[in-house]
Amino acid sequence: MTNPQGKGIRDKILDAEALIGKLTAEIATMKPTLKTTQNKAEKLRLLKIDLESLVQRKDEVNLSLTCRNYLIDLYVSARYNRTKDITNRYIKKGLEVEDDSLTLLSLIEKRYFVKNKFRLENDYVSGEPDTFVGEDIFRCQSIYDIKSSWDLFTFNHSKYSEDINQDYWWQLQGYSDLTGCQDLALAYCLVNTPSPLINSEIQSLWYKLGCPSEDSPLYVEACGELEKAMNYDDIDKSERIKIIRIERDEEALERMHQRVLECRHYMNQTFFKQ
Repeated sequence: MTNPQGKGIRDKILDAEALIGKLTAEIATMKPTLKTTQNKAEKLRLLKIDLESLVQRKDEVNLSLTCRNYLIDLYVSARYNRTKDITNRYIKKGLEVEDDSLTLLSLIEKRYFVKNKFRLENDYVSGEPDTFVGEDIFRCQSIYDIKSSWDLFTFNHSKYSEDINQDYWWQLQGYSDLTGCQDLALAYCLVNTPSPLINSEIQSLWYKLGCPSEDSPLYVEACGELEKAMNYDDIDKSERIKIIRIERDEEALERMHQRVLECRHYMNQTFFKQ
């Protein structure tokens, strides 16, 4: 879903009403002739004007262009039974090494993790958490979302970044909404690249080098460097995983629910309005 970080109109109305109440109470205890009182009275007047404008816009749907384009794609996909191809080498590796990353997580966390196969949904979101700790997904104590990095460099970008990827953060909040789980974890894993993907990269390298002979010294050296760059058995396992703990955010979930309702309103008005 699109990131509902900014406050919506309804939240702004609540904030304005709270501030108006606070200013009204303060002014009631002050002398009317004081300059401070007059300044606050003017601020109160302007706030009331802003509130009136917000109330008139409370049913307005304010979605970004990215969000609207996503909703259009969603409608087209459902309406015409088509899907957009989003497959790339990063997604392919993530899918193919899922078990290897689970094994790495198990070794580091010292507990046995298995792939969750239950897809969940509620009135607002749906999703399939990668793995969890607990008796079952509906009574789990922790949820882990695994991200298998493409290579050593992308892994370390994630490992040392001061900021959490917001898409992944919201993904875990969605899983929390589905299960009620409070303890969430994002696990970046670096595991060896499967042979078919390495062969595909070697073929791509061959074209980039102008289709050299297979015994070309330059080509042989480049292939060796490529294979080394895509295998990590020489790096300690503890250096190939980064686990980031995330807490459930109730306020964020409320904003997420509101954004879903706004998206539905937009789709109803755009695609199904009679």
